[in-house]
Amino acid sequence: MTDIQNGDKVLLNRCPKYGGACGAHRAKVIGDPVETTDGSMIAPVRFNCIGIAHSNYPCNQMVKVRSNRVKLSKPALVTGIVLGIVLILGLWFAANYNDLVHSRNEVANSHARIDTAVERRYELVDNLVASVKGAQGQEQEVFGAIANARKQASSSGSTSGQAAGNAQLDTQIALLPRLQEQYPDLKSNDQVSKLIGDLETISVEVRDARNAYNDTATNYDNNISSFPKNIFASLYNFKTAPLYKADAAAQANPKVDFGKYGNGTENNSQTNQSSTTTPATNQ
Repeated sequence: MTDIQNGDKVLLNRCPKYGGACGAHRAKVIGDPVETTDGSMIAPVRFNCIGIAHSNYPCNQMVKVRSNRVKLSKPALVTGIVLGIVLILGLWFAANYNDLVHSRNEVANSHARIDTAVERRYELVDNLVASVKGAQGQEQEVFGAIANARKQASSSGSTSGQAAGNAQLDTQIALLPRLQEQYPDLKSNDQVSKLIGDLETISVEVRDARNAYNDTATNYDNNISSFPKNIFASLYNFKTAPLYKADAAAQANPKVDFGKYGNGTENNSQTNQSSTTTPATNQ
């Protein structure tokens, strides 16, 4: 067994002093093995057996348990520890930063879904208003508030203006089914009925998208406010995401005075924007 070297831990098959009575025991090789005249390999071995300080023992009667380990110098050991710490800190830094980026991108994605649903609702409002242009005057007045709210929401350059426009739009759309009951011509118009149904559906999607956004934004805000990620958020300018909040006035059911519009045959030039309430959520 020429692979045995100085410093290896070995298991002796028998004790050279006590023979089979002692049985196998561990030993440490001292010095490299040497070849005898008959070709066999022996090695000076320090035994764990009591009473024997050292002895020559044939290598072919040893079983290697563990090879001699390479000992590092103190500078190399310190360098290895420092590099290991730097690597761990780098991985920890990257994991926290990437998690914040992932959370911020989820917020942006959730907000994009709101924008998509809102744009679809604007298209339906335009189609609905266009479809009633040929109707009687009072029916056009009914949809004037919807057209004005849509215009304010889409054209306003401020966030507050867009929010106010969408708040009015939410409320006016919620009133459409009752307006159909007030005006038989609207209810009997298949195209108008379909557009109103589509508007109600897309408004539910807008609400659900806002709720999903609020959940995602809350998780993100908690992320950038919690230690230790708040350190990275401060270093790399991660800002909190605003939430869609319900207006206090929107907690009541929206109401409309149908008498101002007549019974469906009288013309009335006044729109009914003052009788509506603010919606539960703002865009």
